Amino acid sequence: MSQYSAIEKILIALESDLLDSTLNDIEKDKLVNYNINEFIERDHISKISMPDDLRNKITNQLNQGIKLSLRLEELSQRGIKVFFSKSQKLSKEITSKFIRKNNLYFIIGNEKLLTISNPNITVSYSDFKQCTSSVIFITDRPINTLLSYADVRSAIANDRILLISDKYQAKSGIIENELKSMKMNKSRVKTVFISGSRTQNEIPEIIQESLKSIIKQNIRIVIGDSKKGVDNEIIDYLRSSPKYTNVKIYTIKQTPRVKIEPEWELETIEVDELLKRQQQQMQKDRQMAEVADWGLSIFKPIIINRYGAIEVSSGTLRNTIQLLLNNKYVKFFYVINGEMMVKNLKNINDLINTLEQYKNEKLTVSEKEEISEAKTVCKDIEPRLVKYRKISEKFSQLLKNEQKIINESKKNTKSIDQLSFFG
Repeated sequence: MSQYSAIEKILIALESDLLDSTLNDIEKDKLVNYNINEFIERDHISKISMPDDLRNKITNQLNQGIKLSLRLEELSQRGIKVFFSKSQKLSKEITSKFIRKNNLYFIIGNEKLLTISNPNITVSYSDFKQCTSSVIFITDRPINTLLSYADVRSAIANDRILLISDKYQAKSGIIENELKSMKMNKSRVKTVFISGSRTQNEIPEIIQESLKSIIKQNIRIVIGDSKKGVDNEIIDYLRSSPKYTNVKIYTIKQTPRVKIEPEWELETIEVDELLKRQQQQMQKDRQMAEVADWGLSIFKPIIINRYGAIEVSSGTLRNTIQLLLNNKYVKFFYVINGEMMVKNLKNINDLINTLEQYKNEKLTVSEKEEISEAKTVCKDIEPRLVKYRKISEKFSQLLKNEQKIINESKKNTKSIDQLSFFG
């Protein structure tokens, strides 16, 4: 564990966001009026002339010593250090990007990058993804979130990056013009996550038109490496003449399951080997949804699986829900009444309204027969209602799971109410 002096621990307690009821920026600025050394003796604080509300706030923070030790141990285990700017100076290129002058920062990665003149600095994950050289990344999201990304962990392991932030549990306090620059950069480099059902073995003209528009705008495509269904069909389309080069394939395998063109990028996602294969693929899909600005989903609702039972295309539905819950739009292609249709989805309610259409779908004769003959299907219920209920039940289950994940990962944000949409 990194060793910190008594004074350094006081600074961490008062100026970081590691503890409960942290000081705000105004209160932190007032600390310059006092000798921090006098805070070592708790009883002495009551004798210092200062506003009572500030005194109470300082006392509360310094009384959380055990919790602070646990948090510092947590940081140490993750390789995160507290950098004190008074003992080690940061360059103006770095400090000028923060809203306020800070006494401490959280860092992890190659500290030698701090000694380089005119360092390469970025303030957005999207820009980091484009970097081919070493970079100082002033974080645009919590450090722990970034450390869950395989590409960030790999860059740290290879000494290609230094993460730095004035906050641990939130994104860095970056000045307004840097935020505007970050948004402008993001708008210039858009990324779409394409996903779809493994049983969809052709790309209709309506989808090809969207792909042509994506290619024309040079939007980056991230996609999985399945040898079946949408992944495989889209990949074949992208490599056809003229070949599209702004593509990144995601895999959990040491060797991807599809052929990777020399011009394409490959991202290998590290997964827990103890997880089931479907759970491993879900981790890969989450990474793609995270880096994407929007999604394109191709949904073929149901199949009759090898056991003769009805199975809903849950992967595509889950990816669509993930994107929408994270305020990312989805161009949703779906098969209904024997045709491929499309809806532009902006939120969960848009998806609900789209799936509601299956309640009144006109099935083909062959699909009616398939559904009626499937295992565990009640013969007294109309096939279209059987299909609709299967889709709605799976949707409700996936939505509940995704809301739970979001609520657990964002404990400090307003929890998303569980919704029940289908009657």
